[in-house]
Amino acid sequence: SMYAAAAAAEPGRAELQAAFAGALARAGNVSEAEDVLQRALARSPNDTALIVTVGRLRLRTGAAEEALAQFDRVLARSPRMAVALDGRGVALDLLGRHAE
Repeated sequence: SMYAAAAAAEPGRAELQAAFAGALARAGNVSEAEDVLQRALARSPNDTALIVTVGRLRLRTGAAEEALAQFDRVLARSPRMAVALDGRGVALDLLGRHAE
């Protein structure tokens, strides 16, 4: 509820929206997390925190190929971003693409 209040008060803060969506996903509210992310991405379509959170959400829902696309999108701009590299590694593992 703390995140919900903060996110509602500051809808333009992408990092806050990403944190809220992550909390929702961890609590099992995947659909609501998706809604929060889609609204935030409409405002800030290239925000790294939002894109990484979408990737993590895709991993959580078993959509590893879609997750990989999100992490690759981040890595195209920030090739050394650890959280995106980690997410990419998890996605590749889930896809059985271990050599990559």
